[in-house]
Amino acid sequence: MTTRHSLVHSTHIAIRTRSTGAFRTGLKDNHQTGQHELKPPRFSVVICTYNRRNMVLTALASLRRQSLPLKYFEVIVVDNGSADGTFNAIQTYLSTDALHRSSFEEQWKVQCLLEKRNGLAYARNTAIMAASGDIIVFLDDDVLVDQYFLEQLWSAYEETHADAIGGA
Repeated sequence: MTTRHSLVHSTHIAIRTRSTGAFRTGLKDNHQTGQHELKPPRFSVVICTYNRRNMVLTALASLRRQSLPLKYFEVIVVDNGSADGTFNAIQTYLSTDALHRSSFEEQWKVQCLLEKRNGLAYARNTAIMAASGDIIVFLDDDVLVDQYFLEQLWSAYEETHADAIGGA
């Protein structure tokens, strides 16, 4: 089996696939065109945070504006035991966002989890256990993503067939 290594630069992301077998387990093949189509949920976007209430709320707002339809990604925020009210602020933001959406609008899937064991590894492992997407996307809590971020990430993933994509 040949392994291809590719690197695509983006802002503060790292991706790994959850599948242990075939690389494209979350895709349905269109044999007539050779194209693949997305099958929800494709991405699990993970943000781990600690005492950065305002930053993580801004990061969440940037994810809410993605051009990729909401059914193709979920967001998992893990509060690593913040003392500044981060967890409650995220819960309030999510409740307020849901109230302002019409019943006809697609709802986004967001989880806010609390991990009391301090450390990024604990927080990320908690998120990975809760993730349902085929691709895990790690974002720092101070990152604002462009509205086409996930769409472009999907394109890079499809073009390179990379097992991991990272950037700084």
